[in-house]
Amino acid sequence: MFLKVFISLCAFNLNYAWEVPANFANTGHSNNWAVLVDTSRFWFNYRHVANVLSIYRSVKRLGIPDSQIILMVADDMACNPRNPRPATVFNNVKQHINVYGDDVEVDYRGYEVTVENFVRLLTGRLAPETPRSKKLLTDEGSNILIYLTGHGGNGFLKFQDSEEITSQELGDALEQMWQKRRYHEILFIVDTCQASSMYEKFYSPNILAVGSSLVGEDSLSHHLDPAIGVYIIDRYTYYALDFLENVEPSSSKTLGEFLKVCPRYYCLSTVGVRRDLFRRDPDKVPVTDFFGSLRPIELTTSIMNVLPVKSNKMRFLALLITIFGLCVLSHAYTLNRVMEKYVDVHEIDTNTLTPLQQLPPQDPANHSFPTVPSVPLVPTCTKEGYFRDPFNCRKFYYCQDANAIPAGFYCQSNLIFNTITNSCDHNDHDYVQC
Repeated sequence: MFLKVFISLCAFNLNYAWEVPANFANTGHSNNWAVLVDTSRFWFNYRHVANVLSIYRSVKRLGIPDSQIILMVADDMACNPRNPRPATVFNNVKQHINVYGDDVEVDYRGYEVTVENFVRLLTGRLAPETPRSKKLLTDEGSNILIYLTGHGGNGFLKFQDSEEITSQELGDALEQMWQKRRYHEILFIVDTCQASSMYEKFYSPNILAVGSSLVGEDSLSHHLDPAIGVYIIDRYTYYALDFLENVEPSSSKTLGEFLKVCPRYYCLSTVGVRRDLFRRDPDKVPVTDFFGSLRPIELTTSIMNVLPVKSNKMRFLALLITIFGLCVLSHAYTLNRVMEKYVDVHEIDTNTLTPLQQLPPQDPANHSFPTVPSVPLVPTCTKEGYFRDPFNCRKFYYCQDANAIPAGFYCQSNLIFNTITNSCDHNDHDYVQC
């Protein structure tokens, strides 16, 4: 309602011209896009679909809208008849996160995922009747995340096991994008065998390229889900997601930190990075410059005079008073909402808390991806009392006796279970260990 009133006031005063410096919003980087591609078909390549959907989930969580994400998935694992849990795709053996959620928007599916369509998408050479959702509508102010996953070799990446794109073809496509002013900077990530060979032929500026393995090395999967029967995520993407789960839209984490997410003793392959085409220092570039949304703001140390050209001071003063009143009301409303959400430390009352039937947590735990796929979903009661879930500090259980089925609970947002006091507590106390 306040927004409508404000728009009406602005429309009422359109007869006033405002003096704003010409370079007030002049920035080189103005919007973020993501091109996420799975190139593999068939059930045994389940992990490649999980890879790309996991990155899709992360960039959406950090603010890039679906209108600026191009998602290409070569096979529909969620509807595969071999899938024991239809309409789901999981990226970890605990099955905490269904990356094929209700809001997934696949732009190129199945046999639409071809080398031709991928190159046409990057270069903008699409037919006029192509839907907007299948177009990469970038400009010279766009930062683009390009993520590829599938099977590859020295200098090529396979599409659908029937064709391949070479590193030279990919380098030429990116050069066309630069000549046509279709990007400002590109973060290129490829998770495949001999991945670093895919960026060796790049020659266009402002590209930071990352490969999950060097030439001559394989890029390996992380772990198997016995319930699904296949490997469900690759090692590089697994550790990249573990990093991204701790990134928020206002985070200060940098690309330099992201480039170190998977050392050789984790990935079992050497992650390759090409920096010579990238003009900025990755240690000074926020990771959200590519994985998050952009809100252009210009900081200045000088005073900017924004004054009406006409001299009707009474009307201008009335407008300022009205805007100030709206700001006060908006602040009061926001403060009231915050107070409603404030939660103090409280004792556990089993009469008011409702047990959860093994539903996934609202926010995944920091270590929601287990290293070894062995822990069962439901723990065993050994004695009466409360105990915390070993993988999620917000989750706890209550056992009525040694042989009872444990009842699961979650602490409210921003609280964790304190094993000393057997209550939900804030995690900023020294005695709360998690």
